Amino acid sequence: MGIGLDFNFAELQRALTQQLTDLQRQVVPRATRIALERVAITLRKEVAIELRKELNISAARAKDAVDIRARDASLVMSVDPKPIGLRDFDAKAGPTGVSYKFGPKTGRKVWRTKYGGSFIVAKIGGHAFVRSSKKRLGITKLTGPSAASAFRRDAVQARVNAIAQERFAVEFQRALQGIG
Repeated sequence: MGIGLDFNFAELQRALTQQLTDLQRQVVPRATRIALERVAITLRKEVAIELRKELNISAARAKDAVDIRARDASLVMSVDPKPIGLRDFDAKAGPTGVSYKFGPKTGRKVWRTKYGGSFIVAKIGGHAFVRSSKKRLGITKLTGPSAASAFRRDAVQARVNAIAQERFAVEFQRALQGIG
């Protein structure tokens, strides 16, 4: 499904289980699962926020690009590697072609080719296209960078790792208090 991270909390769970009574040994795996599910929800939101800082896309599009699942004692996260259509980058039709804005800190640019400017087709969901030949149907859909390319940046991954570690400690304590 694309680029991903794997947060493994199994070692922490094993260390805790060795120091507990029989009743507590039944509670720790359940509390771990509950905490991981809560951390997954928080991480998806935080990754979407980080992607929006890097790319000029909507919150819904950013959340759709991220998939996080809790498995056993770990979280598996994957980010969609497919390029995002230009319409999601605030594409607007202008007299010389389609203008777009990839990042919040970059200016607007216009997409042009030697066969003429680009255009938006409203009947196909407002996607942007450009002519790839002189023929009538020689068109190509315009896309921008993928969510995975923004997620690969070290600053984004470091922030996500820090949030995962911090939130797991908090959510694990809450889960233990709720069960016990």
